Amino acid sequence: MFYWPNQNAVKFIAKKIYPEIYKKFNEIKFTLIGMVPENIKRTLERDNFIFTGSITGVNLNKILKESTIALCPVTEGSGMKVKILNYCAAGLPVITTTIGASGYERVKSLIIENNLNKYPEIIINLLNHSYKMKILGKKNRIAIEKYYDLDKIADKTIQIYQEILNNFYYKTKKIQTRKVLKLPLPIWLQEKRVKKIRNKNYYIIKNGKIVFKKEGNKFA
Repeated sequence: MFYWPNQNAVKFIAKKIYPEIYKKFNEIKFTLIGMVPENIKRTLERDNFIFTGSITGVNLNKILKESTIALCPVTEGSGMKVKILNYCAAGLPVITTTIGASGYERVKSLIIENNLNKYPEIIINLLNHSYKMKILGKKNRIAIEKYYDLDKIADKTIQIYQEILNNFYYKTKKIQTRKVLKLPLPIWLQEKRVKKIRNKNYYIIKNGKIVFKKEGNKFA
């Protein structure tokens, strides 16, 4: 939770979701899995928050087995959230945002809500109707097995490569010598990982505008 989108999600859970849930279910507990900054930990120590610390040495399967609902109220970030994969594999109902569900479009049983203020109401409704949680959790598990199982993905990848190899052919006469294009090297090559540097220009672009530039040894 040193990643700021995750920090913001934790802060929202603590300030907005937890107080509302606690009014109805004062035995509720929130388990935060992974490393967490000390200032956040100190702030939440007095409440019903459990910190596992680093995932190394943590029995994740045991934690997920004892859990009831999984949350991923992230409103920033990119890429697929592995936590969603773990939650669904554990058969948990999952409440998340469009960003949190990105990459899991085939899992139709995810509860996707971008208005975070509605989360307490959704959670309370689920806790009052346990059969709904079981149905959603089962659907999540089935979808993950069907579309995201590692063995199935590996088999599909092998099949694709095999088809490419089976259909691969070339004719020597068709191979032509190409001229080498003289292009400037990428900017990251300035990090002294190579001896030859051609491009000494450096730019920072924000909202389509150049906010900083360095041309050679000159700053602007």
